[in-house]
Amino acid sequence: LPELAWAYSLSGYSRTVSNLATKLLSGDLGSPGRGPLGSFWDGLLALPPSCAQLSSRDYYFEQIKILVTYMLTFYFGRYGISDGAAVFIPGWNSTPAGTVSYLIFQGGNEAAALKKNSDRFMGVGLGTMVGQLTLGTACSLQAYFDAPWILQSFIIVVFAVEFASFFMYFSSENFSYVGLLLACFFADTAMVQCSSVDTASLPNYQNLLGQLVAIVCATLMDVLTDESISIKATAHLENFGNALDEVLERFVQHKEGSEVIPAASQGHKFLISAKSEGAEAALEPRIIRSPWREGLWTQ
Repeated sequence: LPELAWAYSLSGYSRTVSNLATKLLSGDLGSPGRGPLGSFWDGLLALPPSCAQLSSRDYYFEQIKILVTYMLTFYFGRYGISDGAAVFIPGWNSTPAGTVSYLIFQGGNEAAALKKNSDRFMGVGLGTMVGQLTLGTACSLQAYFDAPWILQSFIIVVFAVEFASFFMYFSSENFSYVGLLLACFFADTAMVQCSSVDTASLPNYQNLLGQLVAIVCATLMDVLTDESISIKATAHLENFGNALDEVLERFVQHKEGSEVIPAASQGHKFLISAKSEGAEAALEPRIIRSPWREGLWTQ
């Protein structure tokens, strides 16, 4: 009986500690909500690099990577791609550089960048083709029935596509940027005059090629220069373990009246970073490495 009572007490104490830790870590430990003007001001203050960033070698490495990517797309946009007879991407073209600026590719994902940027091109290409198909269908029906109201009624189709795209943008955890690109490029190609349909096919095709070049440049720089996200996820989990060990050591050595240093917010940030990066690390191709334990990072 004493052993059973001791085990029951220990089990109850463990559950209490677990529930308390869950409550602390699942609470809102971030900064309080900010309005539009406050968020705008915070964004302006965040533009200049901090002293910690200026003293970090990774900060300069990241700026060089972005500069090289932009210069590559500027080069392709300036001189274009052609074989003398056929022009695939015309010169003096802002599409590649503009697409890179629009996408704002995320660094630090190494091989996962291939998956993410492929999804981005799916949004760009699908939005362009669906927009052109919608415009061509509306204009052909208007000309066949000689009814201008048919073109105006296609605003319902535009609303449906835009609504579905933005629903994906706001609700999807992994493909929000696909919905945003689909909405933007669909509107760019669908909301034009019917007189431009006959002459829009070649420019749209060249724009798609320019966007593809920009995505390939961004993906290539991500794959060649960024650190594996699986290593980053493991490092964040290790940081959480080290912070937990430090807290437990302070707890054992704590004396009455000494200062209590809160660590819940820091530990929560490490866990959130490890969870998000660990889930995305499953997208990385693993050729000679062991399979990624995806289930571990979702718990």
